[in-house]
Amino acid sequence: MPLEYWETADNACRGGLVANMSKTGLLIYCIRDIPVGEKLGIRVFFCNQYEFDSFKAVGKVAWKAPRRDSDWKGYQYGVKFVEMSREDGRKLLYIIKSHEEPEEISLKEHREVVDPPPKRLGPTHLSNLEPYDEKAFGGNNLWKSYMTKLLNS
Repeated sequence: MPLEYWETADNACRGGLVANMSKTGLLIYCIRDIPVGEKLGIRVFFCNQYEFDSFKAVGKVAWKAPRRDSDWKGYQYGVKFVEMSREDGRKLLYIIKSHEEPEEISLKEHREVVDPPPKRLGPTHLSNLEPYDEKAFGGNNLWKSYMTKLLNS
């Protein structure tokens, strides 16, 4: 999914792609070298039925790794959420739940969609994750799943 981000130091808006997401953070690709620990304002765009929508958050770069494909050179970052509004938390959970099978969603998680976590999210273990290797997962990433659902809607 496309995203725009801005560093707190210069407020210049830049673009990137979301490769994966969870309740606690994002894996993003972009060409700019961002230091670990940097706070970012983030806006992620997604398709909500027949309209484009977005959610905003404040994130902190937990880790970074170079990313080189045959025709692209940049970085991948693990960004953990540090602040998000209640409404944007609902939107994030909507995206995550729309990519799960119905039997994977428990009653507890259903309640989270109705009443998401508070504005400030707690600490996460995102910094312990390894950089995302698309080939290790057979190329089945969130982007491909999202595009398949979008094109087959």
